[in-house]
Amino acid sequence: MKNIKQFLFLFSFIFIAACSSDDDNGPEITVGTGDFNFAITDDKNVGDIVGQVTATTSSGVVTFTIASQSVAAFNINPTTGDLAVANANLIDANINPVINVVVNAMNGEVVAQSNVTVTLTSAIVDEDGDGVLSDVDENDNDPCTPAQNIGYTGYDSSNAFWASADCDSDGTKNGEEVTNNTDPYDETSGAACDSTVDTSVWSDISLRMTFATAFFTQNFTKQASSGDVVVGCGIISIRKPFMLPACTDTSLERNLTLALTPDSEGATTGTIALSNYDACDQAEEDGFTVVSGTYDETTKEIVVNFSIKDGAGPGFDLNGTYTVVPF
Repeated sequence: MKNIKQFLFLFSFIFIAACSSDDDNGPEITVGTGDFNFAITDDKNVGDIVGQVTATTSSGVVTFTIASQSVAAFNINPTTGDLAVANANLIDANINPVINVVVNAMNGEVVAQSNVTVTLTSAIVDEDGDGVLSDVDENDNDPCTPAQNIGYTGYDSSNAFWASADCDSDGTKNGEEVTNNTDPYDETSGAACDSTVDTSVWSDISLRMTFATAFFTQNFTKQASSGDVVVGCGIISIRKPFMLPACTDTSLERNLTLALTPDSEGATTGTIALSNYDACDQAEEDGFTVVSGTYDETTKEIVVNFSIKDGAGPGFDLNGTYTVVPF
C-alpha cells in the first residue's frame, strides 16, 4: 500500500509540473501575411516608398526582412514594412519592367513569407525641356522642335539642354535670355537693342483690348504676368489677340507682334509698322493686316487700324480698329 501511495504522489507531481510547463510556454505564436502587387513609374529616387507589406501575429510584434529579390532594387523597413528604393538605377521600366521580392514577416522563430510584385512603367517626361512631353514630342532630342511662337512660356528653364540651346538663333542662349528677361523665341529681343522705345511700360500691366468693326465688337483682357503680353526690343507681342468670326479652333496659339518706331529720337510717341497676323489658319487667304497704328508710352495706349480678310467667304472682308489701353 505504501508503494502505491508513493507512486500516485510521484505521478501527480509529474502531471502538475507538465501543466505548469504548458502554462509557462503560453499559446502557439502565429504570423499571417499575404502577397502584394505595387505599380510605380520609373522616375523614383533612393528612399522613395513604393508600397507597404503588412502582417498580423497572434501575440507580440512582427518584423520584416527581404529574403530575396530578382534585382537588388529595394530595402524594407523592419518595423513598418515600408518597401523603399535602394538603387534608383535599377528602377527602369526598359530594363526591369517587373521586380519580384520575397519578404519574411517574423515573430521570433515563426516566419511567414510574402511574394511582392513591383510593376514598373515609364514616366512621361520632357527630356529636352521644351514643354512638350516625350510621348508626343516629334523630336525629344531637340529643345527647339517643335518651333514655338513669340511669347511662348511653356518651356522648362531649369532644363540644362533647353537652356543651352538658342531657339530664336539670335546668338544668345535660351537660359541667358530668361536671365535677361528677353524672349528666347524672338530673334529681336535677345540681341543688342538699338531701339529707344521704352516697351517696359507695357511689361507688367493688364491691357483691355477692343476689336471693333462695322459689324461686331470684341473685348479682351490680357495680362503681362500670365504671358499674354511679351515685350522686347521695340516689340510688343500679344498672344491670341482675337479670333475671326468663322474660326472654330480657339486653341490655336497666334500672336500679334507690333513693331514700334518713335516719331523722333527719344520721343515717347510713335507709329506701328505694317505687319500681318494669321488669325485663324483655316485657309491661306485668312489674315489680318496692320495698315497703320500709333502708340504712346505715357498713356500706354495703342491704336491699330487694320484690314482683314476672312477665308470663310464674301461679306467677312472688313476694316476696323484695334485699341489697347491699360487698366
